[in-house]
Order: sequence, then C-alpha cells, then structure tokens
Amino acid sequence: MKTMTRILACAVAAALLGVAAPASAKLTAAEAARLGADLTPVGAEKAGNSDGTIPAWTGGLCTPPAGWNAAQGYTDPFASDKVLFTITKANAAQYKDKLTPGTLAMLNKYETFKMNVYTTRRTACLPQEAYDVIKQMATQIDLNGFGFTGGFSYTPFPIPKNGLEAIWNHVPRYLGGGVDRQFNAFPVRASGDYYKIGTEERRVFFRNLDQPKDNLLGVFMSRFLAPATLEGTVFLVHEPIDQVKETRFRGGFTTRASAACAVRPTSPMTTSTTAPRACARRTSSTPSMARPIATTGSWSARRKSTSPTTPTSFRTRSSSTRRTSSARTRRTRT
Repeated sequence: MKTMTRILACAVAAALLGVAAPASAKLTAAEAARLGADLTPVGAEKAGNSDGTIPAWTGGLCTPPAGWNAAQGYTDPFASDKVLFTITKANAAQYKDKLTPGTLAMLNKYETFKMNVYTTRRTACLPQEAYDVIKQMATQIDLNGFGFTGGFSYTPFPIPKNGLEAIWNHVPRYLGGGVDRQFNAFPVRASGDYYKIGTEERRVFFRNLDQPKDNLLGVFMSRFLAPATLEGTVFLVHEPIDQVKETRFRGGFTTRASAACAVRPTSPMTTSTTAPRACARRTSSTPSMARPIATTGSWSARRKSTSPTTPTSFRTRSSSTRRTSSARTRRTRT
C-alpha cells in the first residue's frame, strides 16, 4: 500500500500568526489518468495489502442487499460472515499494535468487553456521475489558502499532496443531495451509568438548493430531542467552501418557551457553545460538514493503519454488561 503511505506522509503547515497556507498545484493529466486505473475513482488504492487482510477494491456494493426495503432500513449484506477471531482482555497484548489506547483501556477495564473481527469488505460505491465529476475536475481544482478554487468536486484532491487537501476530500464528499436522519447517542460515565441524547439532523448541499449561492457548500440544522435539558435546542450552520473569502455562519437557539437560556451564535473559529450555568448540561453538536477551521495550528496527514478500530479493515462487535446491548458496525473503505 505504498501509494497511500506516500501521499499521507507529509505534514501541512497551517496559518500560524499570519503564515500562509500550503500551496498546491493542480493534478497533471498523467496523475488524473490513474483514477479508475491503479487507483479507485476517488483516489484510493485498488490493490489489497500484502498479507491479505485488506482485499482489492472491485467496484463496491452498488445495489441494495437482498431483503432490503426502505421501511426496514439497514440490512446486513454479509450476515453469513463468521467471526475470524475475538479480541478480549486476555489476548489484547497480541493485537496491541493494532488497537487504539482507548480500546485497550476498555478491554483492560471491562471483563466482558470484546471485539469480534470479521472479513474485511470494501463496499464503498458512488454513482457514476460522481466519479465523472471527480475525474473531470481533478486537473482544474487548486488549493487556495484554506479553500479550493476552480470548480466543485466531491473529492477535490483525489491524490492529496498535504494534510489540508486530505481534509477537504472529507468535507464535500458525496452524500446525495442531502441527508435527513434521527439518531441517539449514549454517553457513558466511568461508573457505567449512561443517558440518552436524541438528535434530529438535516443537511442540504448547494446543488440541491433552489437558489444556490456562490461559495456555499451547504446548510445544516441539528435539533436535540432529548434529554430534557437539551430538548428544543437548535444549531444552524451555513458552510462556505472558501473560508478565507467568507467565514462560516454558525448559531443556535432554543424553541422551548420555558427555557432558562438561549444559545448565542458562536465564533466561526470554534465548534463548541458556551452556555449559562442554568444550562450546565447543554452540549454542542458538531456536524461533519462543519469541520474545524484550518486557520490556526497545523494539519498533518498521517500514515494509514490496518487497525480493527479504523474503517480500513474490520467489522467489529463490542459488548459490555455495563453498557447498552451489543452494537455491530461494518467498516468499509474505498
């Protein structure tokens, strides 16, 4: 997997006390020709790794699995897959080089916590239209400060030369015209107690707006449904493409008439909200569209890992008697 190692080996110096952002040159025609050849249409390596734990990408899962329907929702396309091995506290040391510190801590603290490891699947698949846009724009887009110019692409830098380009590949990634979803999170305290945070989220990308604006990537709204201390709190985001030309709008308010406080709009330099003491349990929702602003500090691209806790390799199942029932997640990689 030498290509990814090379393109993720360099560090990016972000603006620090007025220092300019990293420069970037458009891809050459020869570089762009690799998309769909030895690289996937979005720039990942087609080939698998040498030990066979990551297979080659062969096009992905482009149609719903058998038995899927919209009313039912998710259907496991590989339900018959067997567990290859299980990582527990007893054998964690054997896989230490592939586990994060947090996972190791969980394995060490909870006797019942485990990770079932399955065969890796590379199921990512985008519409051909998205692939065509990515390849067409690959030789036209430039990194300009902390935004990009030359047009729009779902993967503006399919062969990234620095960490900032890699971040930009995540931000406008293809998610259709927009996303509507409701989901629950369960923060777990050290004691094992947990509580529910319910969220309703809506995002619409500029191509799906009836009146798209110049330099607007998309709009985002998030509303808390639970617990009572957060219910009715709404966050709004207007996300620009070039955040030097135009800063992000991000603000919030509460829809509860009896609320003791309201959330003030935050600085475009932050992704958190400071609330009055009456809202001590109020938290912030940070959409993936609204990435941290790359105007201070530094961004670096790091070498990929084949850890079972990253989306490069494994599907895992984790469980603990002190937590909610076991959750199963299939991890995929383009």
